[in-house]
Amino acid sequence: MEGSSRQERVILQIQQENGVDEESLRKAKSDPGLGATIANLQRIVTVTIELLSNELYTKPAHCCLELLQNADDNLYPPGVKPELHITLRQGYMEIKCNESTKKNQAGFIGEKGIGAKSIFKVAKRVTIQSKGYSFELNRDRLLGMITPYWRTDLGPDSGWTTMRLELIDDEQFSVLQSQLFEIRHTVLLFLRKLAKLTIDDGAIFSASKTLKGTLMQLETTISSAGGHRATTTIHRYLRVAQTIAIAEDADKRAGQKNTEIILAFPLNTKNEPISHPGQMVHAFLPLRSVGFRFLLQADFLTAANREDILVDRKWNIAIRDAVASAFVAAVDEFQAHPTLRLPWLLFLPRSNEVVHPFFTPVVTSIISKLKAMHIVWGSNDDYALPSLCKQAGKYISSDDGEPLIPSAHTHFTYVSSLYSSDVIPLLVVLGVKEMQYNDFLDGLEEIHRQYAFTARGLEWLEDVCDKILTYGTSRQRRNTALVNESHVRRLPLARRRNGSWSACESSQTSSFFFDRVTSSFPTGLDIEVLSHVGLGSRHQQVLRLLGVRDVDINVVVDKILAVHRSSTRLQDADILTHLQYLFQHRHTHRRPNLSTTIRLLDATSTTAHGSQLYMERPSTRASDINLDELLTYPARFIHSSLLLNRPPTSYDHEWRDWFHTALGVATSPRLTSSGQPSTEFLRLINSLRLTQPSHLLKLFKEFWTQMMSQLASFSSGSYSRQQFLGYMRQLEVTCTNGTVAPLSSTYLLCASLRSFETSDMLLLPVTDTTADWSFLRECGVTMDVSAALFLRRLRSLAGASTKPASLETLEEIYRQLESRFHDIPSEIHTAFAQEKLIFADGAWRPLNNFVWDGPSILTIKRKLKILYPHFKALFQKHLGVKDATDDVVADELRKFVGEHANNALNQPAIDRLRRLLAFGSDTVQHIETGKLADWTAGLRHSAIFPMRVPDAKEVRLASVGSAAFYVPDPTGVLAEIFANKVAFLDLDPGNVLRMQPLLARFGIDNRRIDKFVKDSVNIDEQSIELAVKNGRSNAQETAFYMHRLPLLERLYYYKTEKPLPVLRAEVVDVTSINVTYTLNGRPGDSISSTADCKVIVHDGTLVVFLTGSLDAHDRRNYPVAYAIIEALKMRNDDATVVRSILHDSERDVEHSLKYAGVHQMPEGLKQTFDLAAAEESDGDVENRVDDIFDHDTLSSPGSSANRGARKAKLRANQHSGDLRKYVNSDEGHHELQHLVICATQNSLHPVTQMVAPIITPPPPLNYQSNDNEPRATSSLDEYENIQAARVGYLGEHFVFSLLQNQLPNFSAANWTSPLRVHAGFESFIGSEDADFEYADEHSVLTRMLFPECVELFNATPHYLIEVKATSGSQSTPFTMSHRQLEHALHASQCQSAEPTPSRIYVLFRVSNIGVGRSPDYTILANPHDLLSRGILRISSAKVDLRISATNA
Repeated sequence: MEGSSRQERVILQIQQENGVDEESLRKAKSDPGLGATIANLQRIVTVTIELLSNELYTKPAHCCLELLQNADDNLYPPGVKPELHITLRQGYMEIKCNESTKKNQAGFIGEKGIGAKSIFKVAKRVTIQSKGYSFELNRDRLLGMITPYWRTDLGPDSGWTTMRLELIDDEQFSVLQSQLFEIRHTVLLFLRKLAKLTIDDGAIFSASKTLKGTLMQLETTISSAGGHRATTTIHRYLRVAQTIAIAEDADKRAGQKNTEIILAFPLNTKNEPISHPGQMVHAFLPLRSVGFRFLLQADFLTAANREDILVDRKWNIAIRDAVASAFVAAVDEFQAHPTLRLPWLLFLPRSNEVVHPFFTPVVTSIISKLKAMHIVWGSNDDYALPSLCKQAGKYISSDDGEPLIPSAHTHFTYVSSLYSSDVIPLLVVLGVKEMQYNDFLDGLEEIHRQYAFTARGLEWLEDVCDKILTYGTSRQRRNTALVNESHVRRLPLARRRNGSWSACESSQTSSFFFDRVTSSFPTGLDIEVLSHVGLGSRHQQVLRLLGVRDVDINVVVDKILAVHRSSTRLQDADILTHLQYLFQHRHTHRRPNLSTTIRLLDATSTTAHGSQLYMERPSTRASDINLDELLTYPARFIHSSLLLNRPPTSYDHEWRDWFHTALGVATSPRLTSSGQPSTEFLRLINSLRLTQPSHLLKLFKEFWTQMMSQLASFSSGSYSRQQFLGYMRQLEVTCTNGTVAPLSSTYLLCASLRSFETSDMLLLPVTDTTADWSFLRECGVTMDVSAALFLRRLRSLAGASTKPASLETLEEIYRQLESRFHDIPSEIHTAFAQEKLIFADGAWRPLNNFVWDGPSILTIKRKLKILYPHFKALFQKHLGVKDATDDVVADELRKFVGEHANNALNQPAIDRLRRLLAFGSDTVQHIETGKLADWTAGLRHSAIFPMRVPDAKEVRLASVGSAAFYVPDPTGVLAEIFANKVAFLDLDPGNVLRMQPLLARFGIDNRRIDKFVKDSVNIDEQSIELAVKNGRSNAQETAFYMHRLPLLERLYYYKTEKPLPVLRAEVVDVTSINVTYTLNGRPGDSISSTADCKVIVHDGTLVVFLTGSLDAHDRRNYPVAYAIIEALKMRNDDATVVRSILHDSERDVEHSLKYAGVHQMPEGLKQTFDLAAAEESDGDVENRVDDIFDHDTLSSPGSSANRGARKAKLRANQHSGDLRKYVNSDEGHHELQHLVICATQNSLHPVTQMVAPIITPPPPLNYQSNDNEPRATSSLDEYENIQAARVGYLGEHFVFSLLQNQLPNFSAANWTSPLRVHAGFESFIGSEDADFEYADEHSVLTRMLFPECVELFNATPHYLIEVKATSGSQSTPFTMSHRQLEHALHASQCQSAEPTPSRIYVLFRVSNIGVGRSPDYTILANPHDLLSRGILRISSAKVDLRISATNA
C-alpha cells in the first residue's frame, strides 16, 4: 500500500493478521473453504466478545469505568494536568483525553486487556482519532469488534485522543447518564493521574481535586447548558495513607513487596465528621459499599468485571487485615485537629452495618485496638483508657449538673461532659461504663471516711437521698426495700436533737423517732427523738425506710408490747403506767393477744399474764356464786392494786371490763382450747357432780354464756365447742333415783315431757323447771318431745336385745324419726351407722346389713323396701341406704360357693344357682356397654357352675377350667340322651339361649353338646332316602309349609346372606324315627333313641318327617323349629322366629320378623316356589293357622271370633313404625309422662272382688284429643290399627311404671312383650307367654291379690301378667286369643293340680288410655275362676270378653 501513512499501514497489518484485508477476502471468494473459515471465525469472535462482556459486566454502562481507567493509565507529558471530557447526547457519547498512550506495565489499574470491549454492550460502532490514527471498530463489519477499519472522513486531528460511541438504541442514554451520575463525585479521589473530569450530558459537571497535607479537597461545579446558573460544591476529606509490607507467599503483583492503603474520612466545611455508612471501597475506581463510615482505597485484586474483590486471595486478605492499623494511625491525626478531637469516634464502623463477610473482621479488630489506647477525654482534661472511664450518668447534682461524688473520691475517671450525645454509645462500645448504684454508694462511703459527709450541706444530702430512693429501692410485695441497705445504714443520715449525726444501724433505728407533737410517754421504754427541722422530704423518706418512725400511739404501744414480751424484769410502777396508757388509747390501737402478752401482777405480786388470772365479775349481780370461794389452787387472782388505780378520767366498771375483755382476766371458770375444763374447774366439777349435782347444774347455768364465749375466742372455736359439749354429754351426775348417768342419758322433766314420763327415765335433780335450762339440750339432756326423745327410745328398745312389744310401736318410732330427722340429722345418722337399730328376722341388726331395694336374687343383704316399705325417706333419703346394683350377683355366687363348695346340690340349691346364673347372664349386655362393672372377672376360676355328674347321679359345683363338661342343647334332646354318659351343666334347656351371653363371657359357649354329636337316622326301619321315596305325604301340612316357605326364605336370607337352598316343602307322616347319636366320633359313645321329628334337605326340598306322637300343637312348635334350624344350618337363637313362622298367623309372623330385624326381600332376590303342591286355598290354610280353641276349650276350632281377637292385636303390632313416631313425638312424651306420674301416685292394695277400679286416680291433665282427626280408610281401617297400637303400648307402659314403683326387683327384665323396644329396651329373647312375668319371691304381689290365702304366702308363685288396654271405660269388651286363654287355664289356681300353684295368670284391665284422662285399672287374677264365677263372661259370638255389668 504505497503512499500510505505509517498509521494506515498499522491498521492494514492488523486486518491482514485477522484475515479480513482485501487480498484475503478476494481469495475467500474463489476459495469456498477459506470463505467458510473466515465466516466461522467472525461468528466465534462475535459470540465470544458478547459472552465475555455479558458475563463480566452486570451493568451495561460499565464501559464508563473502563474508559476512566484507561485515561488514568495513560502517560502524560510533564507539566500537563491530566483531564478527561465526556459528552453524552441522545444517540452517541464522546470521550476526549489530553493523552492516549497506555502502557502495559505492572501497577497500572487496567491489566485484563478486554475492558474496552465492554463498550459494545452500549455501542454498535466506535470511531477513534489519536496522534494520526483515524479508524473505527464496527460490530456490523467482518470481525469489526477486534479489527480496525481506516476512516478518512473524521475531520482534522485536534491533538487530543477522541473516542465517539454510536449507541445501540435510545435507552442507552439513560443507562449511561445514571452510571456517570453515580461515580462523578468520588471517582477522582483515588485515581493516580487524572486531576480533572468534565461530564456534559446537557448539564455540565466538572470536578477537580487538590491535596494539602492530609486534607484533600474535591471541587465540583454543575452548570446548566450554556454555562448559566453554575453551582460549586466543596467536598473535604481527611486522607491518611499507610504503606504495608506483603508477605512473601502472598499472590502479589509482579515485583511488588508492599502496597499502600488510604483511608478518607468525609468532613463538612467546618472540618467536622460526616458520618454515614454508605462510603465506598475503591480499587482506584469505586467498587462497592460494605458499610464503612470512611472511604477505603487499596490495590485490591478484583474480578475481571472489576465489580467485586477476590475474597480468597492472600494479597487481598493482607490488605484487609491492615485496615485496622491504618485506622488506628489516623487517631493521631484526629486528636491533632481541634474539631475532630472528640467527635472522630463517629467514624467507628458498626458491626450491624458492615455486613460484607469479608470485611466484618475489620470492625472487631479496630475496636480491640482502640480499647488498649488512651483515647477517651476525661473530666480531668487528659486522655485515658476506656476501661478506666465512667459516665456520671444519673448521679449528678440537681443544682449544677456536676457529679454528686467528686472525682477525688472515685477510683475511675469521669468522661468529659464535652462529648455529644451521639458519641456516648460509641464510648460504651469501647468499654466505657456508666456509673452504677454500687459505685455511688462506694463514693459516699469514701466521703464519709474522709469526714466530709455532713459538711457538704443539707441540699447535697437531699440530692443523695433522692438518688438512693430513685435507684436504690425495690418493691417487695407491698413494701419498698433498700438495695444494699447495710451500706446506707453506715452513712450518718440521722440528726439528733443536739445537732450530732448518727448512722442508722439496725440496732439503733428501732429507738429513733420523729416527734411531731410534744408527747408524754410511759416509763421504762427505749425511745430517742430525732430532729427533722430542715431535712428535705427525700431525706426523711430514706430515714423512714431505715426504720425511723413518727412517735404515735401505735409506736408507743408496740414498745410496751416489746418490753412485756422480753425477759426484762418490770417494775410494778412501770406495769401500772403501761396499763393506764393502753387503757387510755384503747380505741386507737387494736392489738390481739394482749392476754398472753401484757404482764400483770397476781395477789402475791408475781407477774402473770391475764390468761392466767381470775377476778370477780365487774357487774352487779344477784347471784351468790363467788369464784374466789369456789376455785382453789392452782387458780390465781389479780392483784387488787391494779384494779383500784384506774386512770382519773375513767369509770371503775370500764376499767374492770377492759381487764376482762382486752387482757383476758377470767370472770368465769376457765376452759382450755381443747374444749376441756381447766385444772381448777375440773376439781370443782368432780367435787360437786355426785354429791351436789343441783349446785353444779346451777353453776353451769350461771356461767354457760361466758364459757361459750371463751370457746368461740379460740382459733379452733368450733372444734373446741364440739369437744366441750362432748365432755358435757359424757359427764356423769347423780339423778333423782340415785342412778349415776351421763347427762346425754338424762331427762329434764319439763311440762311438755310430763305426758311421756316413765319409771325408767333418769331425771335431773332440778326443782325449778320453769327457769331457762335450754343449755342442757346441747349437753344431750332430753327436755321435750323431739327426735332425740325417739332416738333414745329406739336405743332403749335395741339395747334390751329383745323383740319389740309390737311392730306398730317400732314403726311409730321410725315414723317420728323420719319426720324429725332434720332436728338432729348428724346424731341420728351416727346412731344408725354405729349401732344395731333395725329389727329384722327376730334380731336387731346394723344398717350395713341392709339395702333399700335390689335384684330378686339378693340374699346377702335384706331389703328395707320389703321390711319397712313406708319409710323410704328415712332409710334411703336421710340415712343414705342405697339400692343394690346388679353386680351384687358376684357376691351372691361367692356366698353360694362358700355354702356348697364340697357338697352335692339338692334341687332347691340347683334352682337357686340357676336363677343366679340366669340373672348374671342378663347383666352381660350392661357389662359390655360399660354400664356395669365386670363382676365376672373375679370369678373366672371359681366353681360357680352346676355340673351333673353321670356316674354319681348328683350335681356339684365346677369351674370353667377344673372339669370337662358339656352345655345342653337348646332342645334338651341330646342332653337327655347323653345324661348318663358325660357331665353336663345342669341347666334348663329352655334357658340355654338366655344363658348364652354368660357362657360366652366365660368362654364355654362352644361346649354345647350338639356341636360334638353326629346322628344316623332310620325312619320306619329304612334309610332316609327310602323314607323320602316311600313316605306318606301329608297334603294339608305340606300346603301349610309351602305357604310359609317365603317367610322362611326372608329369615334365612337376612341371617346368612344366601338364598334358601330349597324350593319346596313336604311333610311326611311316619310311624317311627330311630336315631343313633355318636359323641366325638367314637362308636363306643353311641346311643340309639327315638325322635318325634326329623327335617332334612333333599333334592331342593325341605322334607319334614313327623310321627304320630306329636299332637297338633307340637307339630308346629319348638321341636320342629329346632329340627328345621339344624337342617338349614341356621343359628339356634333363630328358633323363636322359626317357631313363630310355624305356629302363628302371618300377621304375627310379620311382627316377629320385624322385631328380629328381618325386612322384605328385594324383588330380584326372591325365589319362585312350587306352590302348585299346595292344594288348598290361602283362606283354608289361614283358618287352620288361626284355630285357637281345641275340644277342651271354650269354642270350636276355626272360630272367626278367635281369629278376630288375634288379628286385632296383630293389626296393632303391624304399625310399629307409626307407634315409634308417636312415642318420640311431643304428644307421646306428654302422654307417657302423664302415665308415669299417675302410676307413681297410685299403690297396689289387696283386691277382693276384683271387679272395680281399685284406686281413684288423680284429676286428668288438660289434654283433649281431636275427634275430627281424619281417618284413612282401607280394608283394615288403618286409623283404628294405629290407634290400637298406641293404646296397647301406653297401657303396657302404665302397668310397667305402676309395678316398678310397687314391687321389689321389678324391672325391664320382667317386660316380655315386643312393645318393650319402644321404651328403649332391647328386644326380649325367649317365649312370650304374657306381657309381663314376675317371680313373687317375697309374696308382695300375692299378699295384695290373695290376702285371705295364707297358704300362698310362702309359695312364691310366678305371675303371668297380660295387659288389656282401651281408650274407653272399664265396661268396654276386650278380646283374648286362644294362646292367652290356654296360658290362663294352665296358670289357674282353681285348675292347678298343685295345692299351691307355681304359676298364676293375671289380667290388668286399663281404661281411659290415650285420651288425656287419668287411667283407671282393674286387676283380674285367675281369669278362668272369674269366668266360672260370672265376673267375666263371654259377651258375643266372637268370644269377646268384658267385665259384667253388675261388677263394672
